Amino acid sequence: MKYLIIFLVLFSCMKKKSSPVNVLKSFIEIRFEKILDKEIIEDFLTGDLLSKFKNYSDDDYDKLFDKKLKFKNIDILHKNCEEKSCFITYIIKYKKIENNLTTLNAETKKIAQIIKVDDHWKISDVNNIKTYYQSKKELKISPK
Repeated sequence: MKYLIIFLVLFSCMKKKSSPVNVLKSFIEIRFEKILDKEIIEDFLTGDLLSKFKNYSDDDYDKLFDKKLKFKNIDILHKNCEEKSCFITYIIKYKKIENNLTTLNAETKKIAQIIKVDDHWKISDVNNIKTYYQSKKELKISPK
């Protein structure tokens, strides 16, 4: 069953890569489905974001694909697209589940830059604008 789900997600991602919004949504779906194949992830990225991703340590990679996070929704707020570049403002909603209980709900507003590379749209940059957390337990915040 697990392999069927992976196959369906990958197949749908290949079909959906025709527009900047679909590339972004497919990338987010893969991230939350925990498809950990670096080649598949790298296929969605370009530029500095791809370089940054290639330099991730195994620990950074595990944090990116936190198994406790569950995708809820994505809302596209605005898109400003030209022939070879697109900026998409969106809100991604997700939750954190521990011991079968939701311990955190989060909403993060982001802007993604997606550019056309060899007739394929790829994500070149993503910036967080604002994050809202609603926690069922005390948050532990540490300085970076």
